[in-house]
Amino acid sequence: MDVKHLDDKLRLLGLLDREIPVYKVLLQLKQARVSEIAELTGIYRPNVYTLLKDMIERGFVISNKGRIKTFRAVEPGTAFQAALEQRRRELTQSESILQELNELFKHRRDSKKSPEGVEVLTMNHVDLVLEWIRNTEYELLSIQNNVTPKRKALREHLQVIDKTECDLLARNVKIRSLYTPEVISNSFERHRINKLINAGEIARCHPEIPMIFAVIDHSKAMFTVYSDAKHYTTYLVTAPTLIQVFRLAFEKLWDNAEPVTLS
Repeated sequence: MDVKHLDDKLRLLGLLDREIPVYKVLLQLKQARVSEIAELTGIYRPNVYTLLKDMIERGFVISNKGRIKTFRAVEPGTAFQAALEQRRRELTQSESILQELNELFKHRRDSKKSPEGVEVLTMNHVDLVLEWIRNTEYELLSIQNNVTPKRKALREHLQVIDKTECDLLARNVKIRSLYTPEVISNSFERHRINKLINAGEIARCHPEIPMIFAVIDHSKAMFTVYSDAKHYTTYLVTAPTLIQVFRLAFEKLWDNAEPVTLS
């Protein structure tokens, strides 16, 4: 199996892109210190600590306590069998959550109660959203399926988000974005997409994107639903099973999208 196919398999089994090189290094070395992992993967040392902590919690890595702390990979058959069983449980549970979400869409103007782990965001949350994005630790996924309206406040806000994303890229945080052909063909959007690609964003184009959403690590997802061209509602998702649904939806679209190159 070549490296690309191995990475794809590990991704499907539940490892994130930033976790894959860490896991492969641990498989190769049997056990390693954080400094060794950072050197061999090129990942910023504080981020290695964060990745290892998450991987330990999810059963992919264990730590060996001693005078010098080392880490080793859990045997793949054991680690991924547990991960697959957890994935099956999460996908089963997500069906009821998605049903609740659909009901929320149908009655969102009158509804006073959101499904557990889902809340409506308002303009008062703008600074908070920016803070969440700034605190992304290893990966930000984003989807944009329409051109930003020609409203000064909206476009200025988008420029702040773009600046924040460039700062993340400078910290070696991975950003993958999906755009529709309509977005890419717009001169305003194309200019900002080129700037983000120059900074390190990986961008792809897909002709059929159902909604705007973003996923921050494994901790939060945000999505926007338009009732018409001018009116929309943005939601914050913190329910782990629903966040996983958004991540799976992104990966499915990503696998069928075409790379965007600089122009």
